[in-house]
Amino acid sequence: MRARNRLTAAFVRNAPPAKWCDGAGLYFVKRDDGGAQWVLRLMVHGRRREMG
Repeated sequence: MRARNRLTAAFVRNAPPAKWCDGAGLYFVKRDDGGAQWVLRLMVHGRRREMG
């Protein structure tokens, strides 16, 4: 995996609500209510899927 666009623990703690890319299809999604989740975007049988 590339070292470019890697999210740090400090950034994840303090990130404003948005969808942030960590590279290789891994995203950190921060919601307005303060909740957060990691989402992996991948292709399965030619269709884009999100897992997480």
